[in-house]
Amino acid sequence: MLLLQVEKEVLIYLRKHPGCRFIDIVRGTGNSRGIVHRCLDELSRKGELATREVRKRVFRYYPR
Repeated sequence: MLLLQVEKEVLIYLRKHPGCRFIDIVRGTGNSRGIVHRCLDELSRKGELATREVRKRVFRYYPR
């Protein structure tokens, strides 16, 4: 239940700030890094998230 709420927060943040970094999502949603990481993994599995590597190991996140 909590994870679904955080997923919604993350998607809302991504729609407002497409192309943001992981740390931006953590700061913008106010959730812990672990929770945000789990949400991003889950959203990626569901096909609701796109990522793009802009530099080595630096990713930007976009909603689909």
